[in-house]
Amino acid sequence: MDSPLILFLFMSDREILEKAEARVLVPSYYATVEKVGKKEAALWLMKRIRDIERHYGMGFERRVRTYMREVDEQELLND
Repeated sequence: MDSPLILFLFMSDREILEKAEARVLVPSYYATVEKVGKKEAALWLMKRIRDIERHYGMGFERRVRTYMREVDEQELLND
């Protein structure tokens, strides 16, 4: 398996930044679910993604949701 450093060196700046956004959005989404429920949290997440998309361009939502799934499945300690 490739080391994280080697993989990092081949990632574009945009990809690195978008993955960082995903790492912020996933735990924020779960915290919002606990506070206001799943429906409101989903609306919050959609609005937040749309706001951020202005910085990263079209297709950000699809890309960040992919990264969010990766973060959720591989990086978070889910109970």
